[in-house]
Amino acid sequence: MTETGKSGLQVDGIHVVASVDEALAYLAAHRGNARLIAGGTQLMPLIERGVCDATFLVDVSRVCSMQRIVQDERHVVIGGSVTLAKLAENPIICAEAPVLRDAALAVEGESVRAMATLVGHIVAAEGSAPVAVALVALDAEAQIDNLTGSQWMPVDALYVRSGVSRVDSTSEIVTAVRFPRTGPGVGTAMGWIERPEPGQPSPLIVALALCLSSDHATVRWGSVAIGSPVGIPMHVRPAEEALTDAPVGEPDTRERLARLVAAAGTDAMGVDEASRTEVRATTVGLAQRCYDQALGAAMASDAAGDGDASG
Repeated sequence: MTETGKSGLQVDGIHVVASVDEALAYLAAHRGNARLIAGGTQLMPLIERGVCDATFLVDVSRVCSMQRIVQDERHVVIGGSVTLAKLAENPIICAEAPVLRDAALAVEGESVRAMATLVGHIVAAEGSAPVAVALVALDAEAQIDNLTGSQWMPVDALYVRSGVSRVDSTSEIVTAVRFPRTGPGVGTAMGWIERPEPGQPSPLIVALALCLSSDHATVRWGSVAIGSPVGIPMHVRPAEEALTDAPVGEPDTRERLARLVAAAGTDAMGVDEASRTEVRATTVGLAQRCYDQALGAAMASDAAGDGDASG
């Protein structure tokens, strides 16, 4: 089958594979002229604009092992072909990582979510992709397969810079993503600065995960991630350090977190000096709302866990 993009670039064939090994063999046989496709929402626009020089496409959407969402004692594992729509409605995701469900729903358009895959948004290396920021906050890892074997890497380590991934899509496949199971006492939240216009990315996305002590007196640990169109999804390490063993009842815990997230966020957005004060104030409010939401979710999660145990 031959298809031609709007720019006139010709795609000589779409090869549908049934296994990861078959996909890797096809990529190797075409030596840099083939690219993977599952949903196609990231790759096809590049082909239409003539940006991607692939002449063969490898469709992995029917690889059974890449369509699963499962959990074991330690991790939740999401297959590389899982769409955002399936992610948002899956009961495991809704229970273990509501922030990832919210991130999937943040992508505009039901038809887009029905086709776009979680892994596609990672490999595209968009700094403001909500699902990527959520995965970083969840300390997620990606499984990368090639002809020499397989390895797990932190999701945030896959980014070189905005728009550039360390994954070589001509010879490697991200077959799955996994993150540690959360459990009682953990709450998550996500928020973003309002988009300038419909269809445009948010200037800044914040994702937060908190784990409380059993008596809810302190934050045992916190994981904070941000992302922007001009940067990459990243941890805010100073904010995470500030949250560790921080007293929940002290206003300074919330305020210090907000200040540190705002400082990192304004740097990530590349805000000019004239706008810095206003943007910092907006980001402080965003971080405070995320903290309040995650804290409430953590307390509710702990209460639900106690109820399950007593039942």
